[in-house]
Amino acid sequence: GQPDRLAPVRNPLGCNMSLRRSALDDIGGFRPEVGRVGKKPVGGEETELFLRLRTMRPTGRVLLDPAASVRHYVSSDRATLRYFVSRCYHEGLSKAVVTRLAQAPRPLDSERAYTTKVLPRAVAREAVSLRRGGRARAAVMVLGLGVTTAGYLRGKLVRRSR
Repeated sequence: GQPDRLAPVRNPLGCNMSLRRSALDDIGGFRPEVGRVGKKPVGGEETELFLRLRTMRPTGRVLLDPAASVRHYVSSDRATLRYFVSRCYHEGLSKAVVTRLAQAPRPLDSERAYTTKVLPRAVAREAVSLRRGGRARAAVMVLGLGVTTAGYLRGKLVRRSR
């Protein structure tokens, strides 16, 4: 999860971030190999950007302020299991690209911590929840992790075979 107060993070959410122009210029901006491709929900551009920034400016700080909010319209097609599965798969592909491009050691430490600490607790909490739909939410979390992993592995294998 995200911090609930102003705190350092590896990278902010792309929908609501700002950074110094000089920092963006120093690292050459966003890389075209990362990010959306047409309507495919590929991401990772802010992750890759801030990993590069951290490598070039190791003493710099990246902060997340949860008080800075964004109103974001989500269309009904994005509130479906089909979109969720597609988004997870493409997130896995994105992470494969990010690891390939990253110059930082262990670029997916945040994701590793999430999948080994945060996600298992959430799955367990929902699996035993008395709230309606708890087991279904737990199952969807497991599905999302599996599909993301499949996308990541495919991204690693496809890259190697070229």
